[in-house]
Amino acid sequence: MTEAPEWPATLPPFDAAGIRFDERGTLWVRRYLPRPAGEVYDLVDRRGAVFHRIRFPEAVRLIGFGSGAVLATRTDDSGLQYLLRYPYPAL
Repeated sequence: MTEAPEWPATLPPFDAAGIRFDERGTLWVRRYLPRPAGEVYDLVDRRGAVFHRIRFPEAVRLIGFGSGAVLATRTDDSGLQYLLRYPYPAL
């Protein structure tokens, strides 16, 4: 049996693997939050200012962007994944 890894006292404010640019040039930065809060993204404009925050429902994960849409997956209790298409937020 191995010991559980030790967690640091603090974590960075965002997940470097959760940074994405959409087709409009907006930077989406996934925040670290307690689970099962759902994913939360700060939207950052070209000047580097956070101008909006998006929260996805629990078990929904952002996977990319399409023509005027935000693409995500939802995983159910059986582990099945469903592709979701949300309209791009009117900001």
